[in-house]
Amino acid sequence: MKVASYEQITVAAGTMYAYRIEATLRTQFGASGTLTYWVASNGGVIKFIRNVKISRPNGTVLDSSWIREVARVHKPR
Repeated sequence: MKVASYEQITVAAGTMYAYRIEATLRTQFGASGTLTYWVASNGGVIKFIRNVKISRPNGTVLDSSWIREVARVHKPR
């Protein structure tokens, strides 16, 4: 896992600066891929991309990829 950069990112909740964190995933159960997080300076995850494939013993490959992002930010009054 590494901090790749500090960059501006736009999601449904708006545009903000965040740290982009990248990781490589490989498990004993046949899953492999990459995980990318954008994390705000307060520690909140703004966006998360999971690109993962799972190789089954019978030779088939399952795509277990998805994207999650913040749709709204609650700002205290």
